Amino acid sequence: MALRESLSDPEKLLWSALKGNRIDGIAFRIQHPLGQYIADFYCHRARFVIEIDGNTHQGDRLRDDARRDAWMQSCGIELMRIPAREVFQNLNGVVQTIVDRARKRIDFIHSQT
Repeated sequence: MALRESLSDPEKLLWSALKGNRIDGIAFRIQHPLGQYIADFYCHRARFVIEIDGNTHQGDRLRDDARRDAWMQSCGIELMRIPAREVFQNLNGVVQTIVDRARKRIDFIHSQT
């Protein structure tokens, strides 16, 4: 619960759009633990993570992000990074892109089984 209280403004805005968006069974969890990491948003059905990148994602943080991304990919999790400014400037477009990618991931996963 403490993590949810410390959400950034773009995370709060995106969560308000995603939490009620259960199109085709696509549901997201917020600040979901995966291994040693905490994903900003996670769709279990699609094995899909969304990360919101703000001003802190530069310098040494980029190297940490690359390690995190590689670990998630090695676990079969697709990751999408979205600049925080994009959430503010185009929330509806961001949500549509997320839902479209999640649907494609679900289709891909089901085609593998």
